[in-house]
Amino acid sequence: MDIVEKSKGTYKKVGEESKGVYSEKSKLSRFSNDSKLVEGTKKDWELLISDVFSECFEILKPGSYCAVFIGNMYNNGQYHLLNADVARILSQIGFILKGEIVWYDVNKKLHLYGINYSWIPSIVHQFIMIFRKERINDLNKDEKENIQIKNLQWLKEKKAIKD
Repeated sequence: MDIVEKSKGTYKKVGEESKGVYSEKSKLSRFSNDSKLVEGTKKDWELLISDVFSECFEILKPGSYCAVFIGNMYNNGQYHLLNADVARILSQIGFILKGEIVWYDVNKKLHLYGINYSWIPSIVHQFIMIFRKERINDLNKDEKENIQIKNLQWLKEKKAIKD
């Protein structure tokens, strides 16, 4: 028979002040209004994903693959299927979803969140989604040269930004 370890009293009920157990141990800082990292909306995140992978689509040669590692999340009382959002966005760009691998993180512990109040999932998995920029036809010499020129131009722009 499985035995569940008794709570050490580090959990708080809704409306209670946090006991600070986790925040004191955490190496992460909280976001604040004066922070450089300002929390955005989901729409902002979708636009960022679209911009990043549109650039990737331009750079990748036809027939190339792109792997995206993403996990779903629970935020503001709602479960967000971020893997579905990524699949939709990348499909709109032109990528073809070829498959996904569910990766179970053995280092994450299962937790009982919201017991006796409301159920909150314990997320212990991620998705590795495999996309492909399909090769529509065999490329001619001019198309190959255009891809090489775009790749070189992109690399120069990125190098200029770093310097």
